[in-house]
Amino acid sequence: MWTSAWPFAGWRPLIVGSSVGGRAPSADPAQGEDLKSGAREAVEYLISTGRRAIGTVTGPLDMHAGVSRHLGFREALAPAGLADHRVAHADFSELGGTTATARLLDEHPDLDALFVASDTMAAGAPHVLRERGRSVPGDVAVVGFNDILTARHTQPALTTIRRPIVALGSEMTRMLVRVLAGEEPTPLILPTELVLRKSA
Repeated sequence: MWTSAWPFAGWRPLIVGSSVGGRAPSADPAQGEDLKSGAREAVEYLISTGRRAIGTVTGPLDMHAGVSRHLGFREALAPAGLADHRVAHADFSELGGTTATARLLDEHPDLDALFVASDTMAAGAPHVLRERGRSVPGDVAVVGFNDILTARHTQPALTTIRRPIVALGSEMTRMLVRVLAGEEPTPLILPTELVLRKSA
């Protein structure tokens, strides 16, 4: 039985990352570079489209995924000289994301873009924005993370970061087989991908 996200403690053969702006992910996934780089790419895209008052709905900050995506958000804003205080925390649920989006709008009515740390949380964001009289993406652009099926069916369809989940599982299985055969696993970088749809 596996006791962690990696087949055996002490070795980390697989890295999921994104080479944003020519930057390769860290060789140590414990640093969260796999998720940080995808979040950074999402926010850098928003900046490239002229958005300046960018907020985020994070996942729980006691979870690796929540912390890493929040760090990626901050790392994208810093070089552009943009503020990173427009933050609301949620629990990776749709209700949590909807509530956090409403709270973020209450606290920061100048918001013109929103990076949401999962598609599940982002699913209700366009509805909340429309209720507040804000159009998507005209007034507020929205980008999610994961590219689950829901992302294709929100109104408008959600721009998001696609993670190579199937490829990751396949490579982990191959590497586990090699390790059990006594072979040394070779590190592998699988890039994330920005998927452009209608919300940003």
